[in-house]
Amino acid sequence: ADGKVGFVMTGMEEFGAIETYDINDINNISFSIYHESEVGDVNLADPSATDKTKRLYKYLQLNYGSKTLSSVIADVNWNTKEADRIYKATGKYPAMNCYDFIHIYVPKQGSNGWINYNDITPVTNWADQGGLVSLMWHFNVPKTESTTLGTDGSGVTCTPSETTFKAANVFTAGSWENKWFYQEMDKV
Repeated sequence: ADGKVGFVMTGMEEFGAIETYDINDINNISFSIYHESEVGDVNLADPSATDKTKRLYKYLQLNYGSKTLSSVIADVNWNTKEADRIYKATGKYPAMNCYDFIHIYVPKQGSNGWINYNDITPVTNWADQGGLVSLMWHFNVPKTESTTLGTDGSGVTCTPSETTFKAANVFTAGSWENKWFYQEMDKV
């Protein structure tokens, strides 16, 4: 033979692990063996952080600077439709699914065909299956202090020019903006 050894590891192609080496040029081989579930070396700012939190931090550290974390935002109602579409097209799920509290202001959640934000099953299912969860909130506000919100979602906006709501008043006790803000925060 020519002294060359083909080094092939299944599943490592994306890391560039398919190479041919001249065995005479190899002086030593070292391995770093670790398991992502070992978190004894992880120190977070919160000393009471759970091992699950530490494993997430370690996962992010191990991928930082070398990989891209994939994510998708759920279709408006809490689900995995978009993630399932990505899986169907690529054979892989995105690492993260983002859910939005966009319609949390709608009266009678879940009873009128709108999203029931009290049912977090899609979110917990994603997390329980090893996925990362991101929660976001398009914060909608009434168009005016006296606006009555419709069960169809009408009467609100997230466009500043369409409302008299002043974000600067959110922390002014007794203002309508303060009341609205904390009423909505309590739902989340």
